[in-house]
Amino acid sequence: DCSLDLDDALAACPEYVQEQVYYMICEAAANAVRHGGAKKIWIKLGVEPDQLQVIVRHSGECPPPHSPTGPQSVGTEIMRTRAQMLGGSFALECTVKQGVTLSCTIPCRAFLKQGGE
Repeated sequence: DCSLDLDDALAACPEYVQEQVYYMICEAAANAVRHGGAKKIWIKLGVEPDQLQVIVRHSGECPPPHSPTGPQSVGTEIMRTRAQMLGGSFALECTVKQGVTLSCTIPCRAFLKQGGE
């Protein structure tokens, strides 16, 4: 089961930003099911006045630190790199019995279209 909360303002982001965010969400969702055994995934994309927020939360298991999906894994590092390429931040939090939350914040003042420009 997957739920998506999508801000319409995301359409104002350039395609290259949308593409990087798409790949981060795909990686996070695949890891949630494949490695975490998640039964429920929540995805939220929101645009605040000066930042794009991406949150992927799932009900699955917490990965061990050096596992294929842990904080130092290749997939996690690629997601972190994608966020950093866009000038953003990336965090992966795990709470036992509450699942895993990936959060990414990307400054969007520089790339959001202003007034139809």
